[in-house]
Amino acid sequence: MQRCVKRKLKSPVTIIIGIKCTDGIVIASDSRTIYPDGHFDDNVQKLHAIHFQDKNSMIVAVAGNADFASRAIELIETAAGQINLDNYRAGADCVDKAISELRQKVREQIRGTSEEIQKQIASYSFELMIAYYYGKTPYIFTLDFEVGIAIKRDREYWAIGCGSILADFIVSRLDLSGFTTAQGMWTAIYAVEEIKKIESRCGGVTRAATVLNPILLDEQKSVAQVGENNSDGMKEAINEALEFSSQAKAEWKVIARTRINDLIARRMKRLNPT
Repeated sequence: MQRCVKRKLKSPVTIIIGIKCTDGIVIASDSRTIYPDGHFDDNVQKLHAIHFQDKNSMIVAVAGNADFASRAIELIETAAGQINLDNYRAGADCVDKAISELRQKVREQIRGTSEEIQKQIASYSFELMIAYYYGKTPYIFTLDFEVGIAIKRDREYWAIGCGSILADFIVSRLDLSGFTTAQGMWTAIYAVEEIKKIESRCGGVTRAATVLNPILLDEQKSVAQVGENNSDGMKEAINEALEFSSQAKAEWKVIARTRINDLIARRMKRLNPT
């Protein structure tokens, strides 16, 4: 009888968080990547503004193998510059096409069975988060290089990378339905900062990007912007997130200590009613 071996799931190194807000989409990331030899770089740009022929734009965020993801971004930029964002899947399909081209280049360079080729592709694993507007509707897609198909994410929030489970714990319990980009930005930055403290594979500076809601703009276009990581606004947001984290933990300790003492007192009273 054959034993069923469960496939080990891999999460690319990084944390990328996307939040759909009332006036735009917010994306935040760390900037650490770890290479196969164990060397790490804490200044990798993972957020990229991609521009279409018709002046629409989107954010593509990368998690995982930095070298292959960088090549993917080059292919996506070239493909996007030749098309219009003329339907809700145009951005996702553009990324699909670029990734298909990259996967084909890998196949051409590898001699072996389909299983061996797939293992090689898996060794170059990375994920992408794609964010843009079509009309008045915000869209977030994710794509795994091993699968090669962009999947639409309908929730108001999504995360990819090795820190995604921690992000779920921090963000998914919040009611995001009325969040503005200012609130979403603070939330995403706070989550990334907290994850960097816990997950050693996430680190470096925190970066953020936005895609503005077209109804707020004269040209009615999907406009993507990557923020300057050294800007005063970014520094202020990070400092506020860190200050809130310290304050919340201090308050939690006081509450926990009080509740534990009350629990012990009630227990002792039941055991010694007299």
